[in-house]
Amino acid sequence: MKPSERDRFVLSTGKEFNAFNQVIGLDPTEIGDDISIHEGSDGTVYTNYEHEYKDAEDCFTNAELIEIANYMIEQWNNVLATLKSC
Repeated sequence: MKPSERDRFVLSTGKEFNAFNQVIGLDPTEIGDDISIHEGSDGTVYTNYEHEYKDAEDCFTNAELIEIANYMIEQWNNVLATLKSC
């Protein structure tokens, strides 16, 4: 996963998604079967389950969710390293 331009990310699968100001988060109360990835502006980016307003191809696969999680872990590890070096 990598940023492709402002507010946009590309996964290794080629799927692209927007995340306002490149902010990606999740609601810890939604961990389990229904995981929603949220972005920095107005709500849910994609999920691993279908909604009436989402097509199946818009949903993240488990592999894509793992890729996003690994990316965010790397970002937080960079923050942690910076804080420890101050």
